[in-house]
Amino acid sequence: WEVGESNYDNNVSPSQPIAITRLYPDLVVTSITTSQPDANAGDMVTVAATIKNQGGASTLYGFHNCLYFSADNSITTADVYLSNTDIGALAAGGETTINIIGQIPFGVNTGTNYLGVLTDCGSGLITESNEGNNVSIAQPINIL
Repeated sequence: WEVGESNYDNNVSPSQPIAITRLYPDLVVTSITTSQPDANAGDMVTVAATIKNQGGASTLYGFHNCLYFSADNSITTADVYLSNTDIGALAAGGETTINIIGQIPFGVNTGTNYLGVLTDCGSGLITESNEGNNVSIAQPINIL
């Protein structure tokens, strides 16, 4: 049914701007430990890494986490890639611990070397609020 009005032209309020903030996930590696402090070239080592989504939104889908071997304590994609493991979607504020198994490369220098984990590696599938904080601290490992 219809309401009778004297003026139908005044049924709209003036528009007001509204702020819309888009939230993104932000993946970080909060801890990393290795199964052994010493290893020989060719040994298999297991690294446990805790991955946290400190962002304001879910990742919506899974992503890769890569293990690297480095002669220095700066872990980058230019280091020796060892292996990776995938995890499923991670809710905002959620975290999970993964195990990644990799083989110490042959021909590396003995003494202190490093292992590190890079989350959302490979294709960088997840759009994040900060893409520059996806690498773990370097975990020392003594190569015998």
